Amino acid sequence: MIEKEDDFRHFLVNDKPRKLTEGTANSYIDYLNNVTNHLGLDITSKTIASESDVTDIDRQLLDTDMPDGSRRNCKSALRAYLQFLACFNPLELQIYPDDIASYIEGASTQVTVNKYERDPKARKACIKHYQAVCQVCNINFSEVYGEIGFDFIHVHHIVPISKVNNEYEVDPINDLIPVCPNCHAMLHRKSPPYAVNELKKLIKSPLPYK
Repeated sequence: MIEKEDDFRHFLVNDKPRKLTEGTANSYIDYLNNVTNHLGLDITSKTIASESDVTDIDRQLLDTDMPDGSRRNCKSALRAYLQFLACFNPLELQIYPDDIASYIEGASTQVTVNKYERDPKARKACIKHYQAVCQVCNINFSEVYGEIGFDFIHVHHIVPISKVNNEYEVDPINDLIPVCPNCHAMLHRKSPPYAVNELKKLIKSPLPYK
């Protein structure tokens, strides 16, 4: 089962960055159905809520009889669905430009997928070093919102993951930096993103969090 299947197909065909043909869009639906058939997993906003979910499902598919080519296509379809959900409810999913690292072009058989993935261990190491504090505006969500804000923070790739051409080992201290959702969005107001110090200089009102 694919949640919002018709909306997803419409997104693939009509969304400006994609503009896929009907045939290619339908192949994406088929790929997601393949995931469901092989894993018994419904494709919904609850099962596909982040890039790590996509990676986890891809690893599960490795243990099935699905051919490698089909598995890669399924992974690309899952990432496209993640993009669709981000557009459908961006505040819930908190997806930003460097959170998606796959590009689909041409017919359904022509699929290019980057070979690097986000490493949750790198995220944890980054937060351990900097703490869960925005390095632009200094907000600590637990100090503002109490218990529900504990350990909440986004992690920004200083060099967008989509710009890295080869598999590489992330340096959690030099490649990643924790930022709040607002500052994360502002960093991506241009491409390539603003540098953290650059964005700090653009803040016009005094920083409320010290």
